[in-house]
Amino acid sequence: MRAYRIPVALAALLVWAAIYVSELWAPIEAIDGGLGGPALRTGAATAFLFALAGVMGWRDLGLGPPRPWTSLWVFLPPFVLLLAMGWALVEHGLPEADVFGMLVAWMLGVGVSEELMFRGILFRALRARLSHWRAIWITSLLFGAAHLSNGLYFGDLGMAVGHLAAATVIGLFLLAGAWRTGSIVPGMVFHACWNTLVLAFLVGAPPSEVATSMDAESVLFLLLLLAPLFLYSILLLRGVDRPLAAAPGVQTI
Repeated sequence: MRAYRIPVALAALLVWAAIYVSELWAPIEAIDGGLGGPALRTGAATAFLFALAGVMGWRDLGLGPPRPWTSLWVFLPPFVLLLAMGWALVEHGLPEADVFGMLVAWMLGVGVSEELMFRGILFRALRARLSHWRAIWITSLLFGAAHLSNGLYFGDLGMAVGHLAAATVIGLFLLAGAWRTGSIVPGMVFHACWNTLVLAFLVGAPPSEVATSMDAESVLFLLLLLAPLFLYSILLLRGVDRPLAAAPGVQTI
């Protein structure tokens, strides 16, 4: 079955995407109508992935707890960024309680679904046949490409490039976190928190303040902002081709 794992994982990605129909911006416009539709699609897509993993007997997806728990330190620097974003959101103004609650629930589902698909099923399949670094870059780039629609929704090339770059770097960090902790569960939580904060800003902002385009300078500025997280991820992934000596028994990628 190992020889067929990559084709099965790629087919799963296509089916998952067809069910998922991940769209960041459309639900914002229809927020008054609730997020039932997107949340149901996310749940269905996630259920498909868990069912597939069960049928295929994939037990190496990193769904266990971090080993050891102290390995969670790798999320501390980005968590400081989340705290800063949260503080800025409070200063900016939180969405209404019911809307914010729906966003939290929906984004938790998104975090679980995307981490299971990319850092779980897809990466493990690629790693079964490719080197660590090839599997890492392919997974991260595919994760970035999956978010192109968020920028292309506005028909703006700069927005598309910006979303591609941001998602690729964040995906790289989440893979580094999965390797260091031996689990994709912390990444699910981080992913959900990140998405919730970003989406809460957009929901609470007047339409006139929501950027619908990015010029070359804006894209360059975004890349500079992403540079520290990119370098941090590369630092965490040093020695990825060997087991973590400091953590015997850790489930390495």
